Amino acid sequence: MVCFSMVVSAQKAADLIITNAKIYTVNQNFDTAESMAISKGKIIRIGKTMDILKHFKSTNIQKLQGQTVFPGLIDAHCHFTGFA
Repeated sequence: MVCFSMVVSAQKAADLIITNAKIYTVNQNFDTAESMAISKGKIIRIGKTMDILKHFKSTNIQKLQGQTVFPGLIDAHCHFTGFA
């Protein structure tokens, strides 16, 4: 008798998955990635689309068609001419 067993990897839930993007990581090598998974406002994994979709599932998947994603920029919003 032949027994087939299938190993099903459990996908973790993510609030948002971004795919098909140019994501600047701003790590020490300034790497770029094409996809990321986000949960509770934090990036939980970044990498290639196939890897992200293999490990995560979401009802909110944004396909950015090659658009660029930058890390969060914090704006103190001051008017520098008033401080000069």
